[in-house]
Amino acid sequence: MSYSAEVKASLCTEMPKHPCCRRALLSGLLFSRGEADAKDCVTLTLAGEELLCCASHLIREQCGREAKRIRRTDAVAADALFFVSGTAAAYLHALCGSTDGGPLYEERCSGCGGAFLRGFFLGAGYLRDPKKSYGLAFSCGERREAAAAFLRSFGLAPKYADRRRERLLYFRDSESIEEILTRIGATQTAFSLMDRKIEAGMRNEANRLANCDANNIDKSIAASHRQIEVIRRLVEANKLSFLPPELVETAKARLENEDLSLGQLAARMQPPITKSGLNHRLTHILQLAEHLLEPAQEGTHTERES
Repeated sequence: MSYSAEVKASLCTEMPKHPCCRRALLSGLLFSRGEADAKDCVTLTLAGEELLCCASHLIREQCGREAKRIRRTDAVAADALFFVSGTAAAYLHALCGSTDGGPLYEERCSGCGGAFLRGFFLGAGYLRDPKKSYGLAFSCGERREAAAAFLRSFGLAPKYADRRRERLLYFRDSESIEEILTRIGATQTAFSLMDRKIEAGMRNEANRLANCDANNIDKSIAASHRQIEVIRRLVEANKLSFLPPELVETAKARLENEDLSLGQLAARMQPPITKSGLNHRLTHILQLAEHLLEPAQEGTHTERES
């Protein structure tokens, strides 16, 4: 069973408490996958045993009809519920050409909107496993504009996509998906998605800090090698004594403790100095070395030319 199917099965185990919300739930199911002909025959195509049982119960309660389960083979093989109801058929006929966000359900309490959205999700929704990626899509067919207007009434802004024969509305941002899951009563799924988002954020932050630390270590090692190389050149050129006494002391300490970090070396100085103070001294040594070593380099070039 897919992640989306598991969420839908869980939603089918608990019906809305108020009769008006159960009616809105059935309206959402009919809106998502219902069809009616001129003789008031209604076909509701759904996937999943739990959802078919849930819809059968709602049809019996709200329409006073026993739905017959059939196997559709006209377009794609799928299970469907077949029943005759003038009320359900009239509702579906009224949906034809509805693109202005008109009333898709009778709202009698604050929970009816969420119940209709639950029915729409159960019939036409697909939720990606958040372990892989965030995504929630509705396959709407010719009712896409009406569905988009309904979702916008909740402050949600769906995106459009067409794939083969499907006309989709979808969301990729976790905030919108969490809002929809909360409204349809899938609070545990919403909390799970939030937890995974927090976990992913913490993991990304840990990786960022680890990469930052690794980069800083690489920079420190490169700087240390550069310092030691320059100090050795000063020693070979007999120019180390040209430096001020505190810089001579610092240069010798750096040569004698090549493996120590800047902080460790600063603590060993006599008297100890701060890490920033030691870094300032080493930077000063590099600056003075540029001038002290330049004449030697020129002399070397002159001797080679002669």
